[in-house]
Amino acid sequence: METKGKTKTKNIILQDRDHEVLRYILEQKFMSREQIEKWFYKTHYVSKNRLQKLMLFGHLKKEPVVLSSKDHFLITGLGLMALAERGVNGIRPARSIDIRFYFHDRIVTDMRLLFESIGLARDWKSEKVLRSELGALKVPDGVFLSPAGKKIAFELELAPKENKRYKKILAGYQDMDRVFYVVRGEALFNRLRGLMTNKMIICRLEDLEEDPLMAEVFWGNQKTTIKELIDAK
Repeated sequence: METKGKTKTKNIILQDRDHEVLRYILEQKFMSREQIEKWFYKTHYVSKNRLQKLMLFGHLKKEPVVLSSKDHFLITGLGLMALAERGVNGIRPARSIDIRFYFHDRIVTDMRLLFESIGLARDWKSEKVLRSELGALKVPDGVFLSPAGKKIAFELELAPKENKRYKKILAGYQDMDRVFYVVRGEALFNRLRGLMTNKMIICRLEDLEEDPLMAEVFWGNQKTTIKELIDAK
């Protein structure tokens, strides 16, 4: 999806970076001010200024979240129109932030931004994009291409499922080269390792948050690091 170029709308000229912010918010359902500032704008001042303008001219709206004191943003109809001019169509925007999935969705966005920034992932398709393309009820939290060009399904696991559900999920990803699980908590991590197949890659969320490149990754009987996965291309 191409979002390059400038769009002049109601006295605001949208820069390339503004288009990217709008696209990511659309694809990831919502984003927090901290996520936008960290990954998209160079300084706190620039981030604050651009977000204020995007809200003032109707491209974004601020959405309260009872579980957080941070500012969060959703895309508006005008924001969708701006993206449509750049060829981004067919994705249904989130109308609100579902607090049932708030922490999960926020961390998935963190992981996408992290993986892309360190060169582990490219051409990421979010859950929303996959639903718009496939019309399926069950899709991964994301799909991306690895540095070696492998098609990887991404799953964030914050709470355990029944073992048979994991087997069913893996069975549904036959067109994927690998399934990359990011797991929170040692107990859940060990449980998934007990279900390990050659198709699964498992990494602890805590390790990624502490030192992304040196985070340990388990793949079948092998143990490596994120850096080695990137360098192995």
